Amino acid sequence: MSQRARRLAESGMLPALQKVVDEVLDVTRASRVTLRLEEVDFAVVAEAVLPSVRALTAEPPPTDVRADPVARRVFDNQEIVVVDRVHTDEVAPNDPRSAYRIKAEIVAPIVRDGRCVGALSVHDVTRWRRWTATQRLAVCAATKEVGHLMTPSTSDPRVRP
Repeated sequence: MSQRARRLAESGMLPALQKVVDEVLDVTRASRVTLRLEEVDFAVVAEAVLPSVRALTAEPPPTDVRADPVARRVFDNQEIVVVDRVHTDEVAPNDPRSAYRIKAEIVAPIVRDGRCVGALSVHDVTRWRRWTATQRLAVCAATKEVGHLMTPSTSDPRVRP
């Protein structure tokens, strides 16, 4: 475990982050929800999956996540990307959407102090789907909650900016 990952684990923040992704999985009725943070080189720090879906936390990403075109839109432009129909026959074999068998996704930035510090990804691996306004709003609310959780608290001496 890297020093940054250890510091994140020691901050006591991981259970709260896990609760957020669990709630997003429930509201969106997706297959998988992941939270990646820049603080730990965009590794998955919290994940919720349906029992029939493979978890991403157990394996390294097929490519540098930051190089992915969708991730670039999220990280560089702080843009929420909503894809109702992922056409895996049109992406490279090492593309995360193909490797993770994604059929539909929402990827949203985690913003703190005006910069993207992570991403919340919601995947459906079973079917193409039209994401509802309620589901999109739940993802937006979750990203704001994660950004708030990551804001250092002056009352907690363990958390430092």
